[in-house]
Order: sequence, then C-alpha cells, then structure tokens
Amino acid sequence: MRQLQKFLNYKRIQIMLVLVGKVKNLDTPEDTHRPWQTSSKKYKTKKEILMNITCRKSVRPELVARIPELLNEAMTWVKAKYPSVDFGKVEYIFSGSYNRSRYFRNELNPQRGLGKYLAPNACISTRAWLILYDMKSLCLKKTKLFVGSEIQMVCALIHELTHHAQYELGLPTGELETTRNELDYLKENHMEFWAKLVGAKIVID
Repeated sequence: MRQLQKFLNYKRIQIMLVLVGKVKNLDTPEDTHRPWQTSSKKYKTKKEILMNITCRKSVRPELVARIPELLNEAMTWVKAKYPSVDFGKVEYIFSGSYNRSRYFRNELNPQRGLGKYLAPNACISTRAWLILYDMKSLCLKKTKLFVGSEIQMVCALIHELTHHAQYELGLPTGELETTRNELDYLKENHMEFWAKLVGAKIVID
C-alpha cells in the first residue's frame, strides 16, 4: 500500500515509450516500471518516442497502472493505418471527470495567437460507457454502450489520434472516419460489442 500511495502522489507522469519492449516512467519510483506488452515488428523502426502523459487525481489507481499498455494498443492500431504520421508529438491528459474525450490542436490565429496547448493534446475520459457519434452512413443501432473503462479508453485514443492524423495528412476533420475507426477496432478485437452497436448477429461454427 505504501508503494501504491507513493505512486499515486505523482500527478504528472512522463513516460518514455521504448519500442523494443519496455516502458519507463521518468519521474516515478524505479519499482513501478512495467513491461511494455507489444511487438516491435508492428513498427518500421525501434525509435524511442517521448510521450507526456498527465493523469488527474480522478483516475482510478488500477487504470493509472494500465494506461501505458492501453496507449500502446491504440498507438499500434493507428500507426498501422497511418504509417506516415508522427504520433510522438501528441500529449495526453487522462481524467475521470471528462464527459467526453477531446483533441486540441493549436493553430496560429492572427487575432488570438496560439491556443491553450503548446502541442497537440488528447484529453481522454476514463469512463466505462462508449459513446459514438450517430453517423447515418454507418447505420448504427446503438450509440451508447457499456464496454468497461479499458476498452472505452482505447477507443477514445483511437478516435482522438485519428483526428491528429486528419490534421497531419490534410484530411477532412469530421467525425465519420474517427467513428468508423472505433468500430473497426471493435470488430477486430471485441466483436461482441461491435455486433451490439451495428445490430449484427455473431454466428459461431
């Protein structure tokens, strides 16, 4: 308990993502380092990416410990789809009080100057309910579904990192592609939830 409390006292967590198999928290105790569950084969290089992650106090302790692996899962998915995009410049804020996740990007405004964030920023909710945009072309049967915090967080990360890819590649910045990517991830990894959202029946041979 003492080590866990010591870990939680660190409000800002900076994580060095090492794509050869480990993650290191730069300003947390040495014994809190966790193995990074991923394969470097999904990336073109073994480049180290420095990610700034802020966890608000509203995030449950068990979720704080899981964030590196969840972030890696989302990064693996979007990197495979958008291999030319640099996702390493994105900063993250996780909070249990956010109603929805958001992506913020500073664009130079002649009247207002730069916005609040100095780097592209993904603000991620840790809620357990997945809420999708009701995109008519996707023919969704449900737009709100309980999937648990971890799956919802991966979907939210994929959604917001898709926005980052849209800006980087000059693509339309609407919600169609972001929502489609969430559904594609669920279909590939959690088909039971995808089926409920689109009204499909799963046939088991």
